[in-house]
Amino acid sequence: MKYRFQSDIFFRMGGKMMDPSLPSLGQQRLKSMPLRISLLYFLIAAIYIFFSDRLLAIIIPSLEVYQQAQTYKGWGFVVITTILLYLALSSEHKQLLRIHHRLDIEQQQLKRTVDQLEAAYREMRELAQRCSSIEEVERRRLADELHDRVGQTLTAMNLNLKILERLLPQDSNQAIFERLNEIQALIAEATSQIRDVIAELHPPILDDFGLSEALRWLGERFQKRFEHPITVSCDDLDQKLPSTVEMAFYRVAQSALDNAMRHAQANQVHLTFHQNPKGVILTIEDDGIGFDPEIVLKRREYPTWGVKIMRERMLAVGGQLSIESEQGKGTRVIATWEEQSA
Repeated sequence: MKYRFQSDIFFRMGGKMMDPSLPSLGQQRLKSMPLRISLLYFLIAAIYIFFSDRLLAIIIPSLEVYQQAQTYKGWGFVVITTILLYLALSSEHKQLLRIHHRLDIEQQQLKRTVDQLEAAYREMRELAQRCSSIEEVERRRLADELHDRVGQTLTAMNLNLKILERLLPQDSNQAIFERLNEIQALIAEATSQIRDVIAELHPPILDDFGLSEALRWLGERFQKRFEHPITVSCDDLDQKLPSTVEMAFYRVAQSALDNAMRHAQANQVHLTFHQNPKGVILTIEDDGIGFDPEIVLKRREYPTWGVKIMRERMLAVGGQLSIESEQGKGTRVIATWEEQSA
């Protein structure tokens, strides 16, 4: 099942729903007009000829007068049919004018609604951009705090332990040296974990080497972390993307890989990032258990937030996100961005 985060939109203005039958109603009347007028003409002509001949035969016994009356009858037929055709066409014209007037009103309402939806979309996109920017600023701040405070504190602790180890007499209890070594090992592990957290909060490789290299590095990190093979194929871009776009793609890849590793129960995971004439496309695909995107996205529980956040990240930079997944058939997450969409 393919899901592109699109919703059915019903256009409503002033509590009045646009009548979808109006265009078809006007077309039907136009199509049926020749037939209706022809039938009306045939009916009038048949009735006129049938009754006028019998009426003349009854009230005019003279043949000469009867032939003259036939001439007047013909002119009368022309006049009567002309008047009736005018009335019929006038009625049809008025009905069509009423339909077109209603269509004009509905089209104006539709245009106002579309304008409002476009304004709401722009506002929602700007809001998503601000939220993403605020999140990245906060992530960078936390990364700096961890590096400057916690990281430096751990480094100072490790340095003091090494000094203490040198100050102890060589004939001190061996257990003391073992305990110091254990503490140093714990500090080294904590320092490594802090570096990992800092890298997840704000990857410096993205700023230093660009998106393609950052995605390769991300795939290697997840492969080492979960001890699971990940195939990574990334094109080297002709030119650097806007920083907000690069960060959006990186976060989508990070979230999609995390979902694949934690929840998909996949044997194979593939990450591809390719450039095309219009823009770039990122695909994360696995052969795991899959899911129904529509059902999952209707839930409000925490595990479904990741998918929704990926959508908002791509929306914020003018990109698109689609998810293709079925139960037992794996999942494919596709993020696209085009130059003119920014």
